[in-house]
Amino acid sequence: MPAVRIGWRGASGILVILMSLSLYILLYTPAFQVDVLEVEGLQRLTLEDINSELSISGESIVKVDPENLYAELQAAFPELSSIQVKVYLPAKVKLEVVERVPVIDWVQGSGDGDGYNGSTEEKWIDLEGYAFPPRGEAGSLIRVEADGLLQSAALGAAGKVEEGQSMPVHTPMLPPEMVSTLQAMGAYVPAGTPILYSTEHGFGWQDPNGWRVYFGKSLVDADGYSISQKLLVYQHLQENLANQGIQPSLISVEFLHAPFYRTER
Repeated sequence: MPAVRIGWRGASGILVILMSLSLYILLYTPAFQVDVLEVEGLQRLTLEDINSELSISGESIVKVDPENLYAELQAAFPELSSIQVKVYLPAKVKLEVVERVPVIDWVQGSGDGDGYNGSTEEKWIDLEGYAFPPRGEAGSLIRVEADGLLQSAALGAAGKVEEGQSMPVHTPMLPPEMVSTLQAMGAYVPAGTPILYSTEHGFGWQDPNGWRVYFGKSLVDADGYSISQKLLVYQHLQENLANQGIQPSLISVEFLHAPFYRTER
């Protein structure tokens, strides 16, 4: 039989043809196109929510960039505390996520501290102070109605940026210690009554007798006085007002030795 010799040019041509064919198969054949996105760990988010942001169905597996998917998910869903993106041949994309658990229902309205004048924005907040849009069912949450945001806590420790680093996609809305304060304050609030937050007076609630009472921005103030001690002062103050026939609109015991009340809004 005649000997067949292939030169280096012929071998290179065959290699190019085979590589081109392989690339065509990877890019355009259904076997390597993503059909179903697998997601583990969803609680309140749905697969439809995830698909609406990624839109990778029908994409070739070679075009799927895990880092881009991670960045898109992180930007779109602040309620995800952990995201892992895994890509497998021939056409499988799997996400493993962890959703934050909300404990605070923060309703922020436009107002002057003694009421709202229309628009409100609602967010859920987890134990670490991260805020995210309400989705699905979360069970019993501590409701806070606020006229503004704790400006000093708007960034918190996680929001600090070292020189040369980029700003984090999401930063805590409240410091964790403030979330703990709100949880503890829930034990003192009358049943079915939301906690109120005023940028001027701090936290309190609407008393069933018709006025608002505020205790400051911390369970323990700078002088070491606790909310339990402030509650005693508050009880004595409202009793004295009732005995004098005074109907207040606001009572503040933010400063234990200088409580005050207002009779007009």
